[in-house]
Amino acid sequence: MPNSDLPVASPPVSLSPRVVVPDENPLGDDEVDGVLASMDMDFNTPPSSPPVSFLHSWTISERQRIEERRRSNLIRGVQLKTRHEKFKKNRQNAEAALERCKRNEALAKKELASFRSKMCKDEANRMFGDAPGEV
Repeated sequence: MPNSDLPVASPPVSLSPRVVVPDENPLGDDEVDGVLASMDMDFNTPPSSPPVSFLHSWTISERQRIEERRRSNLIRGVQLKTRHEKFKKNRQNAEAALERCKRNEALAKKELASFRSKMCKDEANRMFGDAPGEV
């Protein structure tokens, strides 16, 4: 079974002219520039050449493969760009969440320090008998 992806060689075509001279010259012995006026030029060509599409089918299939690769690469490029945008957005969201956590932690530390300070004051007042609310 022949491989359809390989180029197909056509039979050789002879480009040398074949001179056909009839037995009897209908014009007599008239010559034009030393050549018989009745000389007929004929080129040797194969009786039926294969269609061009058959001879070049390997180039068509190769072009189809290249086009398919190009389409595949374009699709892959779009997928990668989409994934990149998604990861970029996720990173931005994660960074924003981290900033919120840092702000919340700072606020919690501040509140805890304020609570401890108040507790220490209340405990000191209770232990030493200072009047509540006096400083």
